[in-house]
Amino acid sequence: MKAPAQTPTTPKADPWLMLSGLLVSLPLGGLSLLLIWTHTLSFEWKWTLTCLVVVIMAWLPWYLHIRLMSSLRSISNAILSLKDGDFSLNLDQNQYKGILKQAATGLNQLTEQLYSTRTDAAETHELLKIVLRQIDVAVLTFNSDLTLLRVNDRGLQLLQKSRTQVIGHSAQALGLADCFSGSEERTEILQHIAPQQVWQLRRSNFREKGKNHLLLTLADLTAVLRQQELVAWQRMMRVLRHEISNSLAPVQSYAQTISWLIEQQPLPSNWLEETREGLEVIVGRTKALNHLMSQHRELTDLPKPQLSEVTIVSLIDKAIKLETRYKMNVVNKQGLGDIRVEVDVEQINQLLLNLLKNAADAMEDNDGERLERQIQVHWQLSSGLSEEQQQDYVLVHIDDQGQGLASFDNLFVPFYTTKPKGSGIGLALCRQIASVHQGFLHLNNRADGGCRATLSLPVL
Repeated sequence: MKAPAQTPTTPKADPWLMLSGLLVSLPLGGLSLLLIWTHTLSFEWKWTLTCLVVVIMAWLPWYLHIRLMSSLRSISNAILSLKDGDFSLNLDQNQYKGILKQAATGLNQLTEQLYSTRTDAAETHELLKIVLRQIDVAVLTFNSDLTLLRVNDRGLQLLQKSRTQVIGHSAQALGLADCFSGSEERTEILQHIAPQQVWQLRRSNFREKGKNHLLLTLADLTAVLRQQELVAWQRMMRVLRHEISNSLAPVQSYAQTISWLIEQQPLPSNWLEETREGLEVIVGRTKALNHLMSQHRELTDLPKPQLSEVTIVSLIDKAIKLETRYKMNVVNKQGLGDIRVEVDVEQINQLLLNLLKNAADAMEDNDGERLERQIQVHWQLSSGLSEEQQQDYVLVHIDDQGQGLASFDNLFVPFYTTKPKGSGIGLALCRQIASVHQGFLHLNNRADGGCRATLSLPVL
């Protein structure tokens, strides 16, 4: 609500305005007196006119002061109120004339516009605060030095610390430094904070008070992916039921036919050919079912890992010897060749070999020709920084130079494959092996082309 219109009141004298009035009146008065006393007039008229000029000279500064000072002080008070965020002062436009009336009118319009803008901004700010508290997305803002300025409740849950423990700390100290390199929108595993979860990362720039800032949002995709995996397993069971049904139907039909043939007396002339044909179909369908069940058994009956202590280098060396289609570029970037892990060597070897084969398959061109490409294998250490996450992990990266992944939707869906001769269980089995070793498997496209498969394993 705005206060009633205020009328100009007589303020205290302003030396500057009084001096300005005197500077105007004194030259005019002096010139008038000069003309009076140099003109041919009687002595009485000269003194009369002199007194009149002196009165005008004294009255003019006072009049200008009253007229201008009151108006300017009212406008000044209104401007100072706006500066202090008080939008209640509204000038009475009828008290002003000419240019001052235009100024008062413009100031009133500016006051109304600023009041409306501030009200809208306050309502929007409150709505934004409510949304940030309720959404299940971590929202963090950093300055240009990557120092955390703001974080919502979900972000505090992710960092597993209180607000006072994170505000003012660098992204490096919070374990988020990797979020500020690479693509601005991607899926990411926060190895320093939550290595068993997959996050949708989005990063953007914005300006506040003339300075550049960074907005980082992290949405947890783990539950969504787990739901997709559940749907995948349900789809797998439908595939099994379909395949078993399709196999049992001809087996049952031919078995009944053979049983009928051998009961005939005398035997039909073509009984041998019919029996042989039926047995071939039964054997073929039985082999197909056995192969299908073997694949299913690999996924559902993965043996308990027989753990032994080995170096990560020995695991990689063993796997790369079995994939010879492309050159392997093994890079030990951090000099971490002696990192030791406790794993089932055969299972991890199977996992690495599957990833290397997938990388080699991705680099085959349409004609199957060998290109001057190579697969790069390197690893790095990821240290736990929070009190709750003390475990260190080694990240093994396998980079190919293929076309990258067109879709991530069905990567770990059992029996789903885009390869003509693929079984569709490779990546699903790889993720399961990583999971039973308290690790994680993640695939994403690299900015410079190709795909990167990242295996994380806990370090001893």
